[in-house]
Amino acid sequence: MDKAAAKENLKKLVERFRQELEAGKTSAYSEEDTKKCFIEPLLSDVLGWDTRSRDEVTMEERVSRGRVDYGVKVDNKIRFFIEAKSIKADLDKAIPQAVKYCYNRKDVPFILLTDFERIMFFDATLKPDLRRAKKGLKISLKWDEYEEKFEELWQLSKQAVLEGALEKLFTQKPRDRITIDREILRDLEDWRESLAKKLYRDNTALFRTGNRDADAHFLKEVTQKILDRIIFIRFCEDRQLVHIRGLKPRFDERGENVGENTYTYILSGIFKEYEDVFNSDLFKRQGWETDLKP
Repeated sequence: MDKAAAKENLKKLVERFRQELEAGKTSAYSEEDTKKCFIEPLLSDVLGWDTRSRDEVTMEERVSRGRVDYGVKVDNKIRFFIEAKSIKADLDKAIPQAVKYCYNRKDVPFILLTDFERIMFFDATLKPDLRRAKKGLKISLKWDEYEEKFEELWQLSKQAVLEGALEKLFTQKPRDRITIDREILRDLEDWRESLAKKLYRDNTALFRTGNRDADAHFLKEVTQKILDRIIFIRFCEDRQLVHIRGLKPRFDERGENVGENTYTYILSGIFKEYEDVFNSDLFKRQGWETDLKP
């Protein structure tokens, strides 16, 4: 689709939205109404994506702990996700969840959040931060700016994406971007240190035998074993690989007492359940587990 045709189609779509808005009808639009009447026409008639072809646009793409409304593809590779909301939705409140949906997807660096009244296009490789929810924002437009700022909107068109528009957006690197691999590594190091300190503080008899080197090695071994198990459990939960009650509801159930006898009341139980399912060395009960009190 050439730009002239796209601009003409955009003009008609914006005018239709204006009429609905002025008539007070938009408040009655559901999310599905919004998608069918405005978001999908924006994708197909303005930006040139074939919404009827799964080779270009797929519906209900699965992401960690949920689904996004669309995946926009080139050469069978998703280039960006779209999270749609109903007209008049509070998009600002939806930002953290939308960005979090694809934060762990290394192969999909962008997500578009829209109710058609506004569009917000985010770099989703940045770690979600509730205090600075818009830190990865690349494009932000309101419906009455679409025509005036057409070139900015056009960066999301099929033609522009094929010409490398997303790569150019991505290389506009914010100062606080940390690659996902580095971010995960940093988090793991923090968790490992925090867990080791608590294990040592609460189990001095177990980790203070008089042989400092042996004690340090043993503490490291126990810490890593627990961390590996938790990471594996979260992996399975995110991908719904098992039908076992998750970690979060177990911790929520403990409420204010979550820090008391955590291992006895939560971790040891779920570790046993995973051992029963997978029968692997990872969850095989160790001698130190009987006396552990994290």
